Amino acid sequence: MVYFHSLHELSPFSTRWMICVMVLRVYRKFHSGNTFELRVVFVDESGTQIEATIGRRFSPFYFYMLQENQWKSISTFRVSPNFEPIKATSHHYVIEFMEETFVTCSYPRETVLLNRFTPFDYIVEDTVLTDTLVDLLGALVDIGYMSNT
Repeated sequence: MVYFHSLHELSPFSTRWMICVMVLRVYRKFHSGNTFELRVVFVDESGTQIEATIGRRFSPFYFYMLQENQWKSISTFRVSPNFEPIKATSHHYVIEFMEETFVTCSYPRETVLLNRFTPFDYIVEDTVLTDTLVDLLGALVDIGYMSNT
C-alpha cells in the first residue's frame, strides 16, 4: 500500500513528498505574450488546502492534465514558504512543480470540507483576515457603498 503525506505535514526540508489530492481550482497568471504560470489549489482528504505554482516552462503541459474535481497523486516537488501578499489558501507553504515532479490519476476519495465559507457579517465587521482569499456564497441584492454602522 502506498503511503501519502497529508498537506499539513509538508515543509521545505525535502522534495521527496508524495500526496494524494483533489484539484479544487485551476487558474492562469499571464505574463508577456502567450506565456503563463499555472496556479492550482489542492485539497486533501482532511480538507487541508494548499496552492501550487507551476512555472511557465511546464504550465502548457499541466494545463490540460489538471482539471478541477479530479484526484491526483503527486510526488517529488518543492515546498516553499508562501510570501504572497494575498494568498489563495491559509497554508503557510506553497508547492512548486519541478522537472522531476510526477503526476498520475488517483481513485476518488472523500474529503471533509472543500469550501470554508466566510460569514458575510465578518466582512462587514472587518473581522475577516485580509491577506487570504475567502469563499463567499450569497446573492446580490443592492449595489452601493458598504459601511460599518
